Amino acid sequence: MAKRKSENGIVLKTGESQLADGRFRYRYYDDVGKAHDIYSWRLRAEDPVPEGKRYGASLREQEAEIKRQLEDGLRIWEASGLTVEKLCREYMEEQKPFWKPNSYTTYELQFKNYIVPLLGKKKVAKVTTADMENYFLSLVNDYEMKASSAEISSKLLNSAFKTAVKRRIIQVNPCSGALGAVKKKTGFVKEQKHALEAEELNILLECIRDQSPERYIPCYILAWSGLRIGELIGLCWCDIDFDNEIIHVRRTMEYSKINGKMQFYFNTPKTAAGKREIPMLKDVKKLLLQVRKESKIIKIVPPEKVSVDDVIFRSSRGNPVNAFEFRFLIEKVIENYNKSHNDKLPHVSPHIFRHTFTCWLIENFSCGEHASLLDNLKYIQRILGHTDASTTLNVYSELRKDKLAEKHELLKQKAMNE
Repeated sequence: MAKRKSENGIVLKTGESQLADGRFRYRYYDDVGKAHDIYSWRLRAEDPVPEGKRYGASLREQEAEIKRQLEDGLRIWEASGLTVEKLCREYMEEQKPFWKPNSYTTYELQFKNYIVPLLGKKKVAKVTTADMENYFLSLVNDYEMKASSAEISSKLLNSAFKTAVKRRIIQVNPCSGALGAVKKKTGFVKEQKHALEAEELNILLECIRDQSPERYIPCYILAWSGLRIGELIGLCWCDIDFDNEIIHVRRTMEYSKINGKMQFYFNTPKTAAGKREIPMLKDVKKLLLQVRKESKIIKIVPPEKVSVDDVIFRSSRGNPVNAFEFRFLIEKVIENYNKSHNDKLPHVSPHIFRHTFTCWLIENFSCGEHASLLDNLKYIQRILGHTDASTTLNVYSELRKDKLAEKHELLKQKAMNE
C-alpha cells in the first residue's frame, strides 16, 4: 500500500492528513470511539509557517503531547473547550442542592464579580499555579479585597479544579496552595476578630438602649446567649422553656433571593451540632418574659409547624428582621459613640457578641471544683454548637486584656506558694 504524503513529500503518520487549504490535521478517538481533531499550519517543528498564517505548535508537537496525556489517563477531549467559567458554573450547579441559599449567593457573587472577569475565558487545561497566584494578587492589589473574601474565592476555585482532577481532565490542581503563597509574599492575612472587653460590651449595649430601644433586648440576648444572629432572629416561642430556663436552638432564619425574589425562610443551623440547648441566664429570662408580656401571645405553635410569621423578634411593622439590620444598627451606634468620645469602640459585627460570650464562658469555666478542664471545654463547645472543640479554642477564645493582669497575679501567687 502506498504511503500517504504531504504536499511537500513528507510521509504522513496514522491519524495525520493534509486538508485542501494546506492545514494539517491529526485525528484521535476518545474512550467511546468519538473522533476529535487538532490542526496546525505546520507538520513538523522545523517547518516554516506559511505566509500570512499565525505561528503555533506544529501538528506533531501537539500529537506528542496528546499521546503523553492519553497514556497518563487524561480525558483531554473534555478539556478542549472547557473554560474556568464553565468548570466553576458546572460545579456550582452540581453543589447547589447541597448548599444553603446564602452560601450559593456568596459563591455566585465571587464567581460573577471576580472569577469570570479575571479567569473565566482561560482554558482549564492551560491554567497554571502562576495564573492562580496572579489572580489572588489582583484581588489584593487591584480590588483591595479582604482575606476572608479571597478565601471564599479560593475555596470555590480549589473545589472546582479538584473535580477536574477527579474527572481526569487535568493532572494537578493549579489552585492548591496559590492563596497561601500570595499570603506569604504579601503579608496578606485574614483579619483577626477580637472579643469586646467587658467595659466595651457594657458601653455598646447601653448605647444601643439609648439610640435604638426596640433593638436593645435582642442585642442583649445575643450578647449573653452565644447565639448566632440567624439563630436569634429565627427563635419562636416554642423554643423558649421558661420552666427549665433553656433555649432550644432548632433553626436559623435567613433573608436571601429565592427564585428571583428576596424573602425570609428557615434553614437548618450551620452545623449538625448547631441544634442544641443553651442555658437561659437570669437577665435573658427576665427580658424574654418582658417581650412575651408585651407581645400578648395567644398560642404557641409547635416546633414542627412554625413559620417565619411565628418568630419572636419583629420590626415596628410586625415583620421579621434580618441580620443586615442588626449589622447596620451596630455600625451606626459605634459611629455615633466614637464621634464624641476619645475612648473609641472597635468596629464590630453582630457575630462579635458570640466571640465575647465565648471568652466569658472560658474565663468562668477554665477551672472548677468538680469538673476537669476537658469537661468544661466540652460543655462550652456544646453551648456554642461547635462540631470541633478546636474551633472553640482557636477561633473563638482569647484572653481579654481585663483578665490578663488577674492571670498574672494568680501565676505569681502560685509561684510563691511552691
